[in-house]
Amino acid sequence: MCTTYNTKKAFRSLSQVMQKAIFEKLAPELKIDWSKVKVRNVDHLYSRFLTLSDDLRGKVDSALYEIFVFAEHPVNATTLHSLIAQQGLIPPAEFDEWSIHDKAAWVFLQDETAWTQAARFAHIDRMTESLWFVQKLFNGGAGKVEYEDERFDRLERGISEYIYNLEGRGKYCFIEYFERPALDKECFFLYLSDYPRNTMQWKGGNDFSRGIDKHAYEIVIVYDRKENHLSVRTTGPRAHKERLCQIWAETMRDTIIQDADLKKQAFDISGFKKGPDNIIVDPLSDVREAKVLMLEAGIAGNKGSRRVYEESDLDLYTQMRKELNPDRVPMSILEISCVKLRLQLDPKKYGRKQCQTVTVRPNSCNINSKDPGVQLVIMETLKSWGIVCA
Repeated sequence: MCTTYNTKKAFRSLSQVMQKAIFEKLAPELKIDWSKVKVRNVDHLYSRFLTLSDDLRGKVDSALYEIFVFAEHPVNATTLHSLIAQQGLIPPAEFDEWSIHDKAAWVFLQDETAWTQAARFAHIDRMTESLWFVQKLFNGGAGKVEYEDERFDRLERGISEYIYNLEGRGKYCFIEYFERPALDKECFFLYLSDYPRNTMQWKGGNDFSRGIDKHAYEIVIVYDRKENHLSVRTTGPRAHKERLCQIWAETMRDTIIQDADLKKQAFDISGFKKGPDNIIVDPLSDVREAKVLMLEAGIAGNKGSRRVYEESDLDLYTQMRKELNPDRVPMSILEISCVKLRLQLDPKKYGRKQCQTVTVRPNSCNINSKDPGVQLVIMETLKSWGIVCA
């Protein structure tokens, strides 16, 4: 644990060079007699600090707090040096002789982006392993990927919709994304809000300007590309954390988590939400045609959202698209709980048994009620579509 923070203690932890630099950047109009500021006696500096407006005083104190808390944790010295190398910053020649507090202040003053990353990495590095919920990604998820902006948009929508339907809050989700090449990791910091992030702020003078409304992040997701596992830090039961992992895996890596309930189930029918393209018939098999007759779908975590879509004059997938706005209900939070299929078998080989209706749920299938002569071909067809998990 770090030492308890207070403003005077933060002043004493910094050299006068860094004290001056911080005030010149954040409160340049403040007049300070630096000859009265000593190594241990910072009363004059503190008294001048108190004369600042509430807005400026809060800004300076917030910066001092971040620097102090970062520097007080021993592991962050390594984090800082790695980040300086990663960002290509060139520190002064005497940098190695500085205190960790001065080093942190220097990064804060030099590069806002680098400092934001340093503060975020410091936060997750301080967490003990027991605070993380870890899941392994299924085959094909590993390695470095260049994410398109559209994926980040879908992840924001998917998580905000899931949280909003579950808790009635968090209508907007915002993501901060950072890479850690030295550790081969990707870090996602998720902010939840009931209001748009852009807000009008008074900047003095005669004008308003549009600024960023900052909130504390509630969810941290770290993906280890080398180990191919996902670590989540948030509050809530296991099922909630597991669902967040599933949304991330499906949205960012087009895969699933290996330990998810999905893999514990007998049948994976989640692919049916993407459309009929997932049920392509093998021309060499005994199945001549396959069609989806019914889908039961709903939003994850919201039992009251269940809807049944049946084949009629209007294709059931067209019905779904008309009712479920993809911007309002991203595919990553949609759950398929039941699917009914019609399989048309080879008429010469199966005669009156050529038309078979199969109902599949995550943990059941009516295949055992079928004639033994068609059970094998039905099961082989389901396996070819990746529906059978076992």
